[in-house]
Amino acid sequence: MLPGKIINTTIVILTLFSAIACSRKLELKDLKDIHKVGVTGIDSIYYVNVGDTLRIRAELQGGEGNVRDTNRYEFSWAYYRSGGFEKIVMPDLKFVASTIGEFNWYFRITDKQTGLFTQQPFKVSILTPTKEGWYVLCDVGNNHSRLDMLSYNPAGTYSAIPDIMTKMGAPYELKGKPVSVDYALTYLNFAFESAIVVTDQDAVQLDASLLKVEHQLSEAFPVAANFRPASFTALYSYYAGLFNVNGAIYYSGPDYIGDAAGPVSRSAADDTPLKASPQMASSEDFLGAQNTDMVVFDDNQQAFFTISGLDHVRPTPVPLGNGSLFNFQVHKKLVSLLFTPYNGGEFYAVLQDNAATTRYLAIFNAKGQQRYFGELKGTDIAQASLFAVSGEFGYLFYSSGGKVYEFDPVNNTNPLVADLGAKNISYLRAPRFPLSITFSNSAARIRELTRKLIIGTYEEANIGTSGVIGIYDVPAANKPLVLKDQYSGFGKVVSMCYKEPS
Repeated sequence: MLPGKIINTTIVILTLFSAIACSRKLELKDLKDIHKVGVTGIDSIYYVNVGDTLRIRAELQGGEGNVRDTNRYEFSWAYYRSGGFEKIVMPDLKFVASTIGEFNWYFRITDKQTGLFTQQPFKVSILTPTKEGWYVLCDVGNNHSRLDMLSYNPAGTYSAIPDIMTKMGAPYELKGKPVSVDYALTYLNFAFESAIVVTDQDAVQLDASLLKVEHQLSEAFPVAANFRPASFTALYSYYAGLFNVNGAIYYSGPDYIGDAAGPVSRSAADDTPLKASPQMASSEDFLGAQNTDMVVFDDNQQAFFTISGLDHVRPTPVPLGNGSLFNFQVHKKLVSLLFTPYNGGEFYAVLQDNAATTRYLAIFNAKGQQRYFGELKGTDIAQASLFAVSGEFGYLFYSSGGKVYEFDPVNNTNPLVADLGAKNISYLRAPRFPLSITFSNSAARIRELTRKLIIGTYEEANIGTSGVIGIYDVPAANKPLVLKDQYSGFGKVVSMCYKEPS
């Protein structure tokens, strides 16, 4: 009967397979486990500046034999770009970043014998190094200057980039000794956003990000200004500015687009041009120009003047006159003038007798209210040329040789707070930032930086590459400075400014 035959046949077949299976169980010793390679050590995202080389070495575990044997294993790195995946076959990634943007990558290791592979995805963000960070103007010897950068990236780290203009494909020979670098929102020469670099022989406006030369700064000033870079200093304030050209004050703002106007008279009642000291100070940078208080010092009268606001108004200097502690027509030389946000905003002026080396500290606000006046008697104060003011504690710092001293006008103490040995100090400053940056994603980090002190050092025998930028914590109670971070590879640091995120 046909159904019975089918059943019997099925039983025979099942019995046969069962016998074979039982036979194979006896041979399990001949089978081997497949050891798949494990991959670690690859971050989820990497940040790299355009033009730099990204290097990644994956950590490998397991596998058969030597997991770095290229005869047994294939190592590939791939990323997606328009048109498909680009594949790079190499054990360790070495990739020159050429296109700005964020890209999806993967690393794959494949066992050539089994065909099994392990794959690890990650991202690479390629950035322009000038997106955010410090522009650093340096002396590199032989009567030349160089613009370097301490570039910030979203990973929260900084990297030193010497000669950032060449790095950005915009090489320019900065002749002369460095004077200043400023990041400015300005109407000068219709530039709007500029990095302004000044040496004693040159003054240029650069595209703030590309760093290509857009203008000679002299183009914004009338011939009568007798523009000389060595005599130029400036205060920039949200599309406005106050400019000192050989002692004459010029200005720009919303009503003076392209060229600077001036020179400014000494006061509304006196048409005589001011003979301003190169030392000028302002209460704010960039944001809210109409509320900015600026202080200038007339070298001829040896007197302080205030200038308030540059928004649609021709600035008029106002003499500060007499005060409760000293006369603002002080009859002394101005050595340094700095603004600090401490105590609601104050100006610190270091003064010196005309016929002696005795120095004094005057502290006052833009309304002429005076808080302190007294002789500075600290160690090496007569030799000091670099000064800074703590925005958190109101301490006055000054340097002499490789030492940094602190004067506390409240407690009248003057301790040594840093001894850097044989190193020369070329830069000393408590960082200040435009108010606009306090509304950015960088606000918390920037507020923390305002509590620091920046010290630039160098070695005379190697001026072009020995520069170091140290960022120090300023402790309370007149305690020594504490080094928090430092970055090397610069020239002799003379001036720094912060490039806002773009």
